[in-house]
Amino acid sequence: MNTEQSNFENRGSQIEERLNLQSIGEFIRTGTYTEVDRSSFNERLDRAYKLLKEYIETNCGNDKADDIIEYINTYSGIREDISFSLGMKAGAQLAIQLTGNFEADF
Repeated sequence: MNTEQSNFENRGSQIEERLNLQSIGEFIRTGTYTEVDRSSFNERLDRAYKLLKEYIETNCGNDKADDIIEYINTYSGIREDISFSLGMKAGAQLAIQLTGNFEADF
């Protein structure tokens, strides 16, 4: 394999890494690149919940933890609904921009 082909393949793998949905979402939200977490959705969710529950139990006590988590769940659910709707709108806008003008690429 020659150097040019190796550079092309390396560049291709770098592009593939940046095109991961996690990276795109982070870039849209913050303008920065983030490392990709290869854990499944369920694994990431379980890990985050465990950290939250442990923190609340440690700082607020076991007797208050369930009530606090219920309020957090309500708040998070509303944020998730809004984020989902914004994501759908962004996706629709991308589809329109990508397919709306076949004479230009902008």
